[in-house]
This record gives sequence, structure tokens and C-alpha cells, in this order.
Amino acid sequence: LWSANATVTINPSSQLRLGAFSSVARPDPRELSADNYTPVGGECSLQGNPDLQPTNIVNLDARYEIYPGSGEVVAVSGFYKKFDQPILEVLDAPAFGGCRVSYTNAESATNFGAEFEARKSLGFIGSGMAGFTAGLNLLLVQSSVSLDSVIFGQAGQGLSLQGQSPYLINFNLN
Repeated sequence: LWSANATVTINPSSQLRLGAFSSVARPDPRELSADNYTPVGGECSLQGNPDLQPTNIVNLDARYEIYPGSGEVVAVSGFYKKFDQPILEVLDAPAFGGCRVSYTNAESATNFGAEFEARKSLGFIGSGMAGFTAGLNLLLVQSSVSLDSVIFGQAGQGLSLQGQSPYLINFNLN
């Protein structure tokens, strides 16, 4: 699969990173198995789909980084992902009653967003002890899925990628 990366030094304390690559997400064995699995706890049964196709993904990203001091960084990133035939969980009600989770390929999906990262050195505490750093990371994400309108009708329009949170915040102290 193809990949291209470039780093451009703007000045001694900042740089711009650009990346583009393709990747593949293949179905796992449970997603492919035609066997019906009923969990002990009474949840919906699971049934794979042997007709699933791998998902081809094109990834693009750009990141601007500033290094104010040793071990410190302030960075802003943007990214875009295009999924061809992403694998989705679908819930249906089989004729025998209950519920069943299965898998299908959607037509396509996109995922794009921005990320902010900051890491600050807090210096040394006492003699002979390692320095501490504090970090913050904020990720904002938008996604959308295109489903086959013949199969899903209007119910499949305007959906986000399954399980995709619209934001993520991390704080760390090292």
C-alpha cells in the first residue's frame, strides 16, 4: 500500500508535517462466520456475514508543531479519512423473534477533524529526581456514513460512524 510523508522545518523551533497513506481494515473471523452465536446473558444473538469485503481507507493529515522548550510542544493537526465499504454492525429482528446483530458493508464513510496538543515541562523536583511534564490533548471528530438507500431507505442517511465519539480529551502528568 502506498504512503508519503514530508516534514518541513519552518524555523529551529517549529515544523510542518504532512502525511498521506492507504490502509485496509479486514473483517475479523467472528464478522465473517455464518454461525449464529447466542450469548449466555440473553443479549442479541450474533451472526457473521461471509460476504463482507475489506475496507479500503485513504488517510490524509497535516500537523504544525512548535517546540517552546526542551520536552515541550504545542501542536495543531487536521486529518481526513475516506473509507470505501466500511464494515458496520446492523441490528435486525429475525422471523423467529428476539434480535440479532450482524455485519454489512456500507457504501462509504468519511471521518475528519482537528487535534490540539500541548505538553509543558514542570521542571525538576528535588535533587536527583526526574523532571515532570503535564500534557493536554483535545480531539474533535466529525464522521458520516453512506448506506445503500435501496436497502436502508431514509433510515441510513446522516448517520455517524458507529462508536465514533465527537470529541476526546486526555490529560497526563509524567
